Amino acid sequence: MAASLLELLKTPLFILKALQQQSILRHRALLEGRVLDVGCGWRPYEGILACERYVAMEFGPLSCDVRGDAASLPFTPESFDGVLCTEVLEHVARPEAVVRELSRVLKSGGVAYISAPMCWGLHYEPYDYFRFTNHGLCLLAKQAGLQVLVVERLGGLFSTFGARLADVMAHLAMRVLPFLSATDRERVVALLVAPVSLVFFALGKLLDQIDKRDALGWVLIARKP
Repeated sequence: MAASLLELLKTPLFILKALQQQSILRHRALLEGRVLDVGCGWRPYEGILACERYVAMEFGPLSCDVRGDAASLPFTPESFDGVLCTEVLEHVARPEAVVRELSRVLKSGGVAYISAPMCWGLHYEPYDYFRFTNHGLCLLAKQAGLQVLVVERLGGLFSTFGARLADVMAHLAMRVLPFLSATDRERVVALLVAPVSLVFFALGKLLDQIDKRDALGWVLIARKP
């Protein structure tokens, strides 16, 4: 099952996560059979995908099926019908190598779902190297021999402003409330940023189309010939 709106509101990243979840739900029919989630994190999309088998891969010590490096995937060529790679490329030194690896492990006719931020603050430092435009993601996909099927914008000017405002508020609150326990601080942060997130999420739905040059991030869906 997809995470509920209430569950997503617990994080200051609500706008980005909600937009990402909606995008995956729209396109999940393209990710069939055996699907690899590269950089799975806490596996937030496992319950959304309608694939036959979900394989979670992560570099760090999180709950995953396989540990490995995205630039050198520990799988034989043409092992998967689909690959999912969300918000990973900005954290690797050679994103072009990662996309080539995604293509290598895809079966012919398989589909890659890739997303990356365009406008976001520094995070997971010092391992935060890049931001991507839609044209940059398309270039990486084509260089890896993939055929671009869909390019989709995640948010626009209002979504981006709201997401950044919520993130800054959350970081400030965590710094000025050291006397609270970590759990209590998280609850206070959620109460503070939830109204901001909801208001700008709604504004984004209404007004992000005014100017299409801004984006929180981009989604690219490509097929291996």
